[in-house]
Amino acid sequence: YQADKVSRSVQTLADGTVITNETRGTIARDVQGRIREEMYLVHFGNINGNQMEMSFQSASVGDPVAHSVLTWTGADTKIAMRISIQVPNVLAPPPPSGSNRIIKMDAPPPVGLATPPPVIAGQMGNGRGTTNTMPNLGMPNSPLVFPNGVKADVRTEQLGQQSIEGVLVTGSRTTTTIPTGAVGNDRPIKVVHEEWRSPELKILVKTIDTDPRTGEQTMELQGLTRTDPDAALFQAPPGYKVQDIGDMIKALGSRTPPQ
Repeated sequence: YQADKVSRSVQTLADGTVITNETRGTIARDVQGRIREEMYLVHFGNINGNQMEMSFQSASVGDPVAHSVLTWTGADTKIAMRISIQVPNVLAPPPPSGSNRIIKMDAPPPVGLATPPPVIAGQMGNGRGTTNTMPNLGMPNSPLVFPNGVKADVRTEQLGQQSIEGVLVTGSRTTTTIPTGAVGNDRPIKVVHEEWRSPELKILVKTIDTDPRTGEQTMELQGLTRTDPDAALFQAPPGYKVQDIGDMIKALGSRTPPQ
């Protein structure tokens, strides 16, 4: 598949000023499972059909076949960085008891496919073996616990199915209610996260996040096509030099330190 990925943030200030920011990019996956995502920043222009001024920001390609991630930006250096990922041999026998064991991490999911596990934002060590947990305000399905011990109420409802961009998607809405007094608020605060996911493509096709403190953030795929993308999309652009981060680290380690 291939589609345009449009992310938009709309915030209304207390004086009525509206701040709108938008990023647009391309997301694509081929038959080999390679994923490409790129991002453009919209500087100005009418979003509804009129010409917009955009600048290329970055692109990344996750390759589950080559076990690598390739990233590059629009910088004048014209360098693409490649990270090779070691995949453990599940058929290899375990090391002898008492021997030094090298633990390798499993390869991460291709870019854009998986949803990261819930995280409690602001959880930081204080140097004494304990953590200070600050509330994660706005992330759906997260255990919101505030310093005063008050817990937020989180409720999820299923929205059924519909067709978006010709793809059958399943929706859900999670409403997080922050109780009065949890963050100095004189009334409850409702944060709503709505998402529409394609079970077939295993991707989010549309999300809507509303928070009275920060406004509304949306993401949607537009112009979704079900054809195999051009193979050139999954390579660095012409004129870019591909550098392997592992080789760069080895080269730095092999340099003779100054006397």
